[in-house]
Amino acid sequence: MYVLKFGGSSMGSADAIQNVLSIIKERTQTGKTIVVVSAMKGVTDRLQLACDDSSNQSVDYDELIAWLEKLHFDIARSFLPVQMQSDLITQLKMILNELEDVLQGVALVREITPRTRDFIMGFGERLSANILTSLLINEKVDATFADAREFIIT
Repeated sequence: MYVLKFGGSSMGSADAIQNVLSIIKERTQTGKTIVVVSAMKGVTDRLQLACDDSSNQSVDYDELIAWLEKLHFDIARSFLPVQMQSDLITQLKMILNELEDVLQGVALVREITPRTRDFIMGFGERLSANILTSLLINEKVDATFADAREFIIT
């Protein structure tokens, strides 16, 4: 069994993602493979700023969500055929809507707890893992998304 971990730089550009796909495809041919993926490059830093800013109401939700949406939708559109894009974009949009709701809640109470911060910081991984799963399925790799929140407690 292989366990592969890809950091943010590995998910930072179309070329880097293509390299990740190649590595995973190669490993899956020789044995069971588990893949762990970080948020795309820059996402964790922006989420950290949003956590810090949201507790004093200076975060611009529209700008953050628009940036995250463009970053992730562009990857989906550049790698997937049109018929596969719709399902993935719907999943990503639901995650982004949830993130916006949580940040708005933090801004309303002007406080962020460690548990809420952890929850917010996990959105980047949720987005990139959904994307990678769809890209692997498109590449005919037997891939299943597993939500780490179901088996890891922070």
